Amino acid sequence: MTWHTEAACRDTDPDTFYPQPEAPIGRPTTGKPDPYAAARIICAQCPVRDQCLQDAMTEESGHAAGNRHGMRGGLSPSERYRLPWRICRRCNARFATSNPRNMTCSAACYEANRREAVERYQAKVREANAIAVGLADTVCWCGFESRTLTGLAQHQRKAHEAAA
Repeated sequence: MTWHTEAACRDTDPDTFYPQPEAPIGRPTTGKPDPYAAARIICAQCPVRDQCLQDAMTEESGHAAGNRHGMRGGLSPSERYRLPWRICRRCNARFATSNPRNMTCSAACYEANRREAVERYQAKVREANAIAVGLADTVCWCGFESRTLTGLAQHQRKAHEAAA
């Protein structure tokens, strides 16, 4: 099963995503209505928007802005043309995203990256406890803010008390 079966646009008229442009693609149309307005609304609620954008970027790689067509992944042809490729922090795969905060290519990579960060943090805390380093030294050593570690220590203390 591909992502196409889950797309919000699967039963929508294709003309919604491929409108006749009033101006050449890639040039600003200030003062004119957005021909992709209806498509943007549909794409905004689509659960597979990132996969759609990834496919569009892969298919259009190397094409000029004028050789890209239609709203795909929530972006117009000129917006996709300006969108840079990113490298996933976890698997080093190339990916495209319209969210500048995304640093991983998929939810699986995000979760794996998050788990590894938690494990690294916990290992440093265990090591700091083993050598009897105080909280302030642990803050500097781990690179975390003191309020983060204080909150975590309080949470662990409550969990330990609840378990006892």
